[in-house]
Amino acid sequence: MATQTTATFPMSCGRVWIGVDCDNLTEISGKSGRVQDTSQTRQTGDYYTLRGENALIEYGKKEPLTVSFEIVYNDEALEAYETVRALWETNGLGCGSPVCVRWSPGGEVGDQTFSMGTKFTQLVEFFYPPLDAQTGGPIVGTFRVKGPTIDVSVLAT
Repeated sequence: MATQTTATFPMSCGRVWIGVDCDNLTEISGKSGRVQDTSQTRQTGDYYTLRGENALIEYGKKEPLTVSFEIVYNDEALEAYETVRALWETNGLGCGSPVCVRWSPGGEVGDQTFSMGTKFTQLVEFFYPPLDAQTGGPIVGTFRVKGPTIDVSVLAT
């Protein structure tokens, strides 16, 4: 019988970074509240023949993934919302340009980090601040990046 693990991470203590240069990212952890939609799928196909009960199934390549980040709205120049908005509004000449994001569930040196940042990773969706008279909480915006893969490494600093 296997023993129960004790090496866990709380979902609320990670770190998040963004930038156009994967070697020079801006940490936005104190302004970020959620990273989600982090699953990646593989192409699949099935076909039924006139004989047999089950489908023939084949598998293909990994599909691109779109990861969502929630950030607190604040209109101060160096805050996360304004950093991402500036990237969105000046991201290339109408055709986009690369963006790099990184997050770490543990957030400490030596913990795993997950990164998206190749010439094919793009900022593909940005939410301007919503309003809701029914709630008194902070305004939260979302941005999404789309890329071919997530790279796993170890947090160095």
